[in-house]
Amino acid sequence: MCGQTSISYSEMLRPQPEYNSHGQDELMPLTETEASVLQELEAMIGEQIPLAKQFGGPSASTFYRTAYTEFEGHIEYLSINKKGLSDLPDGVGDLEAIKYLYLRDNHLQTIPSCVCKLETLLDLDVFNNEILDIPRAVSGMTSLQRADLSSNMFEYLPDSIGQLTYLRRLGLMNVQLMELPETIGELGNLWDLAIFINELTALPESIGEMSSLQRLAAHKNELASLPKSIGRLQSLTQLSLSNNKLAALPNSIGDLLSLESLAVDGNQLTALPDSIIKLVGLQSVNLSKNNFTAFPPKSAKWLENLESNGCRIKMDNRHRGLLI
Repeated sequence: MCGQTSISYSEMLRPQPEYNSHGQDELMPLTETEASVLQELEAMIGEQIPLAKQFGGPSASTFYRTAYTEFEGHIEYLSINKKGLSDLPDGVGDLEAIKYLYLRDNHLQTIPSCVCKLETLLDLDVFNNEILDIPRAVSGMTSLQRADLSSNMFEYLPDSIGQLTYLRRLGLMNVQLMELPETIGELGNLWDLAIFINELTALPESIGEMSSLQRLAAHKNELASLPKSIGRLQSLTQLSLSNNKLAALPNSIGDLLSLESLAVDGNQLTALPDSIIKLVGLQSVNLSKNNFTAFPPKSAKWLENLESNGCRIKMDNRHRGLLI
């Protein structure tokens, strides 16, 4: 199993779920079907799964808590973490109103077919399992808004991932990912894509179609180049490309006019594209650990202006000497 971190990247960016806080008099017994599913799960983990009437928001203790909430006789939130699960009962697919399913730190080797049937699911967390492949059937979770698939062991995503058009956050960190499918560009509502600590050598041209994307974290990969289409990400505010193998940035990088944070440290850059001087709204730039040989006067002036406006600029001292 991949190494566990205390709080994953996606957790830090997680929207606060609207957990139930119904009073005792509003609680209803689970339907016979859902009560049976709960009993099967309890038998699998060897302990009772408690009913929680109220959660205190998305804290680390909430993520790791084993519990469920109900609303009008249906399970709405189900969290079973660190319980050694390698599979789930088929009946999980009959949880007709479930919105949040957290299965962190278990032994799942795939996303079970019963989970892929959950059309009401908004949030799926299978962080730090042993998942070797993502089935095409994931497209069945048609309402999914957030998925954390991080710290697993799969190399590819199915083309059907593009059918999850309600996705807003997708965590794919530390999963040995070799490539992204072209259909990733169909995720027009996605605004946070975390693909760092993988084996990616390129990004698909279709990434430029992700018009809502605000954060792209692609550091610690094997990227040797970027697609020209990256300049079409007009909503992008944070771009992390640290510790890759980039020898150059595309000229289209200058079209990212909403960009506030740019990290390209730990690459093989020898120069910056002329267009970069258009990025006047940057608040943080990291250019350290590259191979810059010169900064043209316009680029040097651009960096000077950014710094005078309060932008945090990191670069090697030997390269600062090139600005004079």
